[in-house]
Amino acid sequence: MQYIYTSKSYHEKLFLITLFSVAAYFANAQACLKTDSIQNAELKLFEPINDFQDRYLLFRGQSEKIKLKFIKESLKVSNELPHTEVINYCDEIMKGKLTGGKYVLTYRENQYEIVYTRQPDNKNFVFRSSVKPEHCTW
Repeated sequence: MQYIYTSKSYHEKLFLITLFSVAAYFANAQACLKTDSIQNAELKLFEPINDFQDRYLLFRGQSEKIKLKFIKESLKVSNELPHTEVINYCDEIMKGKLTGGKYVLTYRENQYEIVYTRQPDNKNFVFRSSVKPEHCTW
């Protein structure tokens, strides 16, 4: 025998639970990125939906998030491509202080690419969105 719940309060509760679950997921959207220049180097990009300028990074193996201080944004529109590129320039903040590290976040076709320039040697590291499900499970 199959039971169908028709109680209005049941459906309201189910709707609210679903709504809060979706809101919690999107409140801190994450992107997982990986680089080929360092073995097993991965990072998570946290983007609160309510403020695109309030972004954080977490490198695999670290416990403290790195704050990205928004500097500027530029858009790159191409007639050949159906998508617009959004490019954000950010400074790195750790423990409340600017470190001199620079980030360029490029978003195109539902994928991120992050170029990190480390201070003081100005070495660049390129991280790209990971499409493998085993990444970002940490």
